[in-house]
Amino acid sequence: MKQATYSLSPRTVRGLVAATCTVCVAGMIVSAALKHLGGVLAFGCLSTGAIVTLISVIASASATGAPAAFDARGAHRVERLVEQLVAEGANEATARELVGAALTLEQTQNRGAS
Repeated sequence: MKQATYSLSPRTVRGLVAATCTVCVAGMIVSAALKHLGGVLAFGCLSTGAIVTLISVIASASATGAPAAFDARGAHRVERLVEQLVAEGANEATARELVGAALTLEQTQNRGAS
């Protein structure tokens, strides 16, 4: 039996936490106006839980090395350089292997730096 996997981006989690905190603040204000201390505490605890969740999602996303924004210009430049090397007589497979090795080296060094 195949297990379904769901993933939320940190941006989606931020939106959900912002909405939850907005509702909780409104709930705390209404509860305080109605003099229901339990309601104020409940909404306060709920918003605290949402904020702790947001902090842990952001921490885990940065710890797992969430991908940076895609650099289309850089990718296009690399592709042009590979095409230029091939046009000048280099083996295309070797040129692409070199690019892959350079990317692996960069990722390894970035992981070691953090």
